Amino acid sequence: MKKTIFTLSAAAVFACLLTSCMSGRNSSWVNPEFSERKLGKTVVIAMVESEFRINQFESQLVDQLVANGVDAQSLHRLCPSADEMTEDELTALVLSNKFDSIIVTSVLSADDRQQLIATGYTATPNMGGYRGGYWGGYGMSYSLNPNMALVSNSTIYEIETNLFDVPSQKPVWSGRNEVFDGDSPMKNIQKVVKSVVGELNAEKMF
Repeated sequence: MKKTIFTLSAAAVFACLLTSCMSGRNSSWVNPEFSERKLGKTVVIAMVESEFRINQFESQLVDQLVANGVDAQSLHRLCPSADEMTEDELTALVLSNKFDSIIVTSVLSADDRQQLIATGYTATPNMGGYRGGYWGGYGMSYSLNPNMALVSNSTIYEIETNLFDVPSQKPVWSGRNEVFDGDSPMKNIQKVVKSVVGELNAEKMF
């Protein structure tokens, strides 16, 4: 199965690059050949290492699509052994179930980043003069004390979702989202699902 999906994903990315469609944290592209194309019967596929997260993501996206009137199914619920299928077996499965669309979500990249977080500052008197009275005092200027700061390490994942037309095997729509490992896995799943469903709705695909 992985060989087939990677081949399809590469085609979508190449098409996007030709039209300079994808840049920034959250972005999307739609193939003008399929303007306002309806999803029809759709199979949802998540490609991540954790089987648990696969089932979570596919279920969340399927639920939201169904709530919008789409006939959608999770690949791994339809066929739990899908990861062991060959390209020909996967193609036969998709065709035998008469799917019109395939939605594939995968991790495109991971970027490790560091951020300096202030936990304290050094105060330096402003020697321009004392302001008199009981409530007077020297003006103070503040600067970050490197001895009173923490380095935060985080990973930013770029998630790509591609929609394909089954009969023609052409990319219809592609979108990207950034998520952070500091957020819970479910929060990140919900963020991506909300973005994907919102974009497909904006393109009048259901």
